[in-house]
Formats: sequence, structure tokens, C-alpha cells
Amino acid sequence: MLRRIGILAVVALATACLTGAPPATAEEGPEQIPNGTFDTTTDPWWHTANLNFELSDGRLCTDVPAARPTPGTRSSASTTSRW
Repeated sequence: MLRRIGILAVVALATACLTGAPPATAEEGPEQIPNGTFDTTTDPWWHTANLNFELSDGRLCTDVPAARPTPGTRSSASTTSRW
């Protein structure tokens, strides 16, 4: 008797899952990042005076100067990082 009730419960649950209403489909929303593809221009993105933007294969690139040493310390680092 318990086995029969268990089987009926599984069948009822499976039926409910299979015949339930399909999920609502949302329309594609607006692009949240203006010019996130960098196809032809860097607008409206901005940078500080010590950086120059370049477009490369749909990517926005710049050379970022290395951080300056903390006052009172010695450092000979003068590298740049490519982002």
C-alpha cells in the first residue's frame, strides 16, 4: 500500500512538472553599457590626460603607467601594464 502511494506521488509530481505553464519569455532589454563593443569609436568612454585609448579587435586598450613609489621608499620600477 505504501509503495503504491509512493509511485502515485512520483507520477503526480512528474505530471505536474511536465504540464506546468511554460516560463514567461522576456524581451531582450536595452544595452546597459553604451558602446560596449568598441566597433568604431571610444565615445562615450573617457580617460585621464596620462592615458591614450586605442581600439584593437573590438577591445579598448591603453598603456597604464606603473604606480609611483610611496614617499620615503626606494623603487626603480618604471614599467607599464597593457590593459
